[in-house]
Amino acid sequence: MRVIPFNRHCLGFEDPNKYNDFARFNLRANDGVLVESSWFDDVDVLSKSKGDKIAYIEFEEPNRFFVTDKKGFIPNAHDAFRTKYNKILTICPFTAKWLNEKYGEDQRIPVFQPFNEEFIPSSAKKENDVLYAGRIVSAEIGKVIKTISKFNYRFISDSDNKLVTDRGITYQEKLQLISKTKISVVNNLLYPAYQHLQSIWKIPDYADNEAFRDIPKKLPSFIPDILKRLIMSNKKVVVPQIKQRLFEAAFCRSLILCRKDEFNVVEQFFSPEIEFVYYEEDRLAERISEILSNFELYQPIIDNAFKKATAEYTTKRFAEKYLTKLF
Repeated sequence: MRVIPFNRHCLGFEDPNKYNDFARFNLRANDGVLVESSWFDDVDVLSKSKGDKIAYIEFEEPNRFFVTDKKGFIPNAHDAFRTKYNKILTICPFTAKWLNEKYGEDQRIPVFQPFNEEFIPSSAKKENDVLYAGRIVSAEIGKVIKTISKFNYRFISDSDNKLVTDRGITYQEKLQLISKTKISVVNNLLYPAYQHLQSIWKIPDYADNEAFRDIPKKLPSFIPDILKRLIMSNKKVVVPQIKQRLFEAAFCRSLILCRKDEFNVVEQFFSPEIEFVYYEEDRLAERISEILSNFELYQPIIDNAFKKATAEYTTKRFAEKYLTKLF
C-alpha cells in the first residue's frame, strides 16, 4: 500500500498526526493508496492513483463541515469525499453512522486518534500542577485558562493571550511538558460560531447527524443578518469532537480531567473513574484542588489510562485493526 503522509501544521505547534508514519508498517497485503490526511486545496490523489483503491483518514470530522474553501463553503462536501475515496476512516462516530445510513453502505469506519508509540515519553517527575493545550476558541475555554492560571499551570497555544506559557514548541517538547504535569484538562467539544452555522445550514440533511443535534434551525430570511447573529450568539451550541490531547495525556501519564458534557464521547475510549475523571463546567477549580490535595489516590487511574492507551491506541494497533483489512 502506498502511503501519502500528513504534512500540515496547526495550533502553533506541530500537528501530532504528521508523526503517525504508517509507511513503516508492512501494509503490502493491501492493494491501493492510504491518504493520511488531506484538505480541499490538496493535490488530487485520484489523478495519481492509477485506478488503485484509496483509503483516507479523516481527522477533522465533524469540524470539517464548518470549514470553507477559498471559493466559499462547498455544500455536501462529504458527497465529494464519498466519490473521491473508497474507504474513509473518521474520528467522528456520529458522522460515520449518519453517512453510512444515508447511503446504505459501510464506506466510513469510526476510528480512534492514533499515537505513535515511538514518541511515548519516559516517566517524569511532576513539576506542574495542570496543563491545557489548544486555542482559546470560545468564552468557556477562556474561563478554563483563567481557572488553571491560579495553579502552577502550563498553557500550550498560539493564541494571542498573556496567559500562554509555551508557544511554538515542538511536538516532542509538548509531550515532555505533558509528562511533567499532574493533570491535563481535556475538552472534547467544538463551539461553532455564526459563520460555522451558516455552513452547516447548507447541508440539507445535517440534522440527521447526531453530532449536530444542538445546532438550531436556520432563521427566516426576513430577519436581518445582524439580528440573526445576535440571536445565535445567545444560544449555547456545542458539537462533539475527539481531541488528540485526550490520548496524549494518557500516553504521557498525566491524569485526564475531562469536561463532562451531553455527548461524553470520551467514554468510547476510556472508562470514567477508572482511566479518567470528569469535571463539571463550573467546578473546574474545585476539582483541580481536590485532585492535587489527594494526588496519590489518582495514580492508579493514570496507570490504567497508560496501560489502556499503550495496548489499544498506538499507531501499530491502528494499522493492525484498520489498515491491514481495508480492501
